[in-house]
Amino acid sequence: MINGVGNAAIFQLFAFMGVVLYVPFLNVGLFTRPIAFPHYMVPAGSFYCLQVAYDEFRKLLIRRGMVKIKEKQKMVGWFA
Repeated sequence: MINGVGNAAIFQLFAFMGVVLYVPFLNVGLFTRPIAFPHYMVPAGSFYCLQVAYDEFRKLLIRRGMVKIKEKQKMVGWFA
């Protein structure tokens, strides 16, 4: 992705989850326990791929609804 802020946010999310799950003194304080690495990355990674695909598809649909009217981009129809 080109969005640097979005990439930083995703990295921070994974780093925060890793710290909460794998730092021993935080496990005691937050009542968590370490989990196996595949159980940590597979669900989160697959959800991330699904979210990126959905966002790209949404942008494609929105861009197809744009037309030029008097040298300005205008939306045709209704988009949420």
